[in-house]
Amino acid sequence: MASQELVVDTTPMDELQQLKELNEYQQKLTRMLVHDLKTPLSNILSLTEGHLEESKSKQIYEASQHMLRLTLDMLEVQKMKHLYFQPTLLPQNLPNLIEGAIHQVLGIARNKNISITLEGAVDDVLADDQLTQRTLINLLDNAIKFSPQNSNISIQIDQESKDSSTPSFAKISITDQGVGIPLNEQSKIFDQFYQVQSPQAQQGTGLGLSFCKMAIEAQGGKIGLSSALKQQGNSFWFTLPTHPQTSIASTTMTSYTTTRKTLVLTPEDRHSLEPWKAKLRQYEVYQLSKIKAILKTMAFAQDSNCFQWKLDIEQALYATNQAKYSQLLH
Repeated sequence: MASQELVVDTTPMDELQQLKELNEYQQKLTRMLVHDLKTPLSNILSLTEGHLEESKSKQIYEASQHMLRLTLDMLEVQKMKHLYFQPTLLPQNLPNLIEGAIHQVLGIARNKNISITLEGAVDDVLADDQLTQRTLINLLDNAIKFSPQNSNISIQIDQESKDSSTPSFAKISITDQGVGIPLNEQSKIFDQFYQVQSPQAQQGTGLGLSFCKMAIEAQGGKIGLSSALKQQGNSFWFTLPTHPQTSIASTTMTSYTTTRKTLVLTPEDRHSLEPWKAKLRQYEVYQLSKIKAILKTMAFAQDSNCFQWKLDIEQALYATNQAKYSQLLH
């Protein structure tokens, strides 16, 4: 009679638990990423049908950037969970990093007619430029999601120091005018996969803020949320250590806005556009197909105010921005 070999499972219980958690993480992440990537991918596919106009090319670029950020968030969160991860900390000009982040989200802000303002003064910071800029992009993207149309997002930078014997920190605050996050959700906001229950914001993976927390803490900073009462907005903030060899005067900033310059129509422009405005006034912004049919019949020189007006109408249309649409038809 052949002997039977007894196989004993010697895998430690903690390793089995880790494998189980990893499997659950991968399944949950895959499901959420598929959901998150579906919308921008659908936009890309629909915009590639037929001849591409300049405005559509910009939308393709913005949707592609959104997909890329989602993928990078997933990879970075996984990488930072390992003990061997070390950020590259070097002196960085904070205003330059902020301006770079603003330009990355400017398109989606314009779609909702949201202005972004920045002011403050601070020394250079000791930071990882890629992690810091990606944190800024995620926080700005989050602020735009929660902001109502035709509102403002403000970025304030300040320098904090208790006394001359302690290191100073730069504090960056990003404040929107959306509905405040409920107090009972604020303690969970940076948890991986957590999603705020808000009708204003599109549901996502919940990876963005989790990434921000890991990235800032890995650089020796702190991150938090100061949310006012309902309807008064949210203010996400984080700190980074300053670089002592730099002078605060070198990075003094003034306020500026990132919104497109106001379109000024001449009397001749208004006269030319009035027949088109009369047709468009018959429809609300959500009546997409009927409005697009009218827009297709318009033919303006690309360097004209009328052509720019048409692009503004298209932006209001794709953002379902009724206030902006009505303003342009006035």
